[in-house]
Amino acid sequence: MQRHQKTYFYQPELAKTVILWSWTFCLLLSSLLLWLEITTLQIWTIILFVIFLIVSVIQIFSRKLIIDDKHIKLTKVIRKYNETIEISEIKKVKLRRFGLSFYFSDGKKTIVLNSRSKLQLYTDLQKDK
Repeated sequence: MQRHQKTYFYQPELAKTVILWSWTFCLLLSSLLLWLEITTLQIWTIILFVIFLIVSVIQIFSRKLIIDDKHIKLTKVIRKYNETIEISEIKKVKLRRFGLSFYFSDGKKTIVLNSRSKLQLYTDLQKDK
């Protein structure tokens, strides 16, 4: 079955996602606290807020799950840690409340997806089985 390449946005497993976004929101809170402490809008407040926006956009749009006929490629924020998973290596795919879990012979990988992407990816992978 010939499949076109599909792209989904994902986040890492739930625990990592909470930790990473907590650090990101520390930038936002620092910006707000600096603004409230000084009571006038300062350049440092604006700089911290812009850094928060940049980091947020990078975290959202750099993590992609790209699926084709034989592979699932997980791109990450730091490119040297990208992963490629062969679909034939996946033993089982399980729907989770916030995403999907891929089971392999030597472990599992869990990712967080939105509801629509989760169902589309699950049905695509079930067609191959």
